[in-house]
Amino acid sequence: SLALNLQYRPEVVSYGKLRGQFKLGMNRLFYDGAKGLNLDKKSTDVLTFAVGVDYTVNTNDAVEFMFTSYAEDAHFYSVGYRHNF
Repeated sequence: SLALNLQYRPEVVSYGKLRGQFKLGMNRLFYDGAKGLNLDKKSTDVLTFAVGVDYTVNTNDAVEFMFTSYAEDAHFYSVGYRHNF
């Protein structure tokens, strides 16, 4: 898939080293590699939103915990590591 997201991390949604974040974007999902799906198209564009929190490890590093939704039945949780240069 390909995605384009806008991310917002407001200062008011923070507590200690935890900081909330929100993402909104568009994602193009490609179906041509999926077996067993009864689809007429090879791809589709869907609205994506995510909500999560990051934990600041030090001034340059953070760990992110996110919940992302692509559609009514496509959700996932993720953990990421971010390093700011």
